[in-house]
Amino acid sequence: MDAGVIKLSAANLQDLAVGLLFLISGVGTIAYRSLTSNLRRYDTSQWVTLGSPKLFKAKSVSDELRFFWYILSFQYRKNETRKIRISGDVILACFAAIWIISMCLLVFGDFRRYDFNLTFVKTDGNVGSELFSASAGCQSAVLEQTQKA
Repeated sequence: MDAGVIKLSAANLQDLAVGLLFLISGVGTIAYRSLTSNLRRYDTSQWVTLGSPKLFKAKSVSDELRFFWYILSFQYRKNETRKIRISGDVILACFAAIWIISMCLLVFGDFRRYDFNLTFVKTDGNVGSELFSASAGCQSAVLEQTQKA
């Protein structure tokens, strides 16, 4: 098989994974909103215990950890309300899928292919070389000054 075809299919898989990451994040956000509103409506004491979570509310780290522990320890499954259990299951599935896709992208992804070049900036293959040479010249000047003293 041609190496170009393999590289193209791998690039398409990476783009698909990034798209899935965004899609699953959106579904998880909707499920989070649904869970918090259902908790506020049907189980107010648990909603207050979790720190009165809302979608775009400034939260502390302890509130976030408390909410994620509520999901990861399956405490939402003890609730009698079916809507709360379903929303919690969706959030848990989204969390697991996002984690798996992120790890796969981190391990197998080629992030160099997302090279954003600005059209009005002249790109040079030796970017940074002039900084390195200026830095070396400055260091040699400092070295000469210290040897003279």
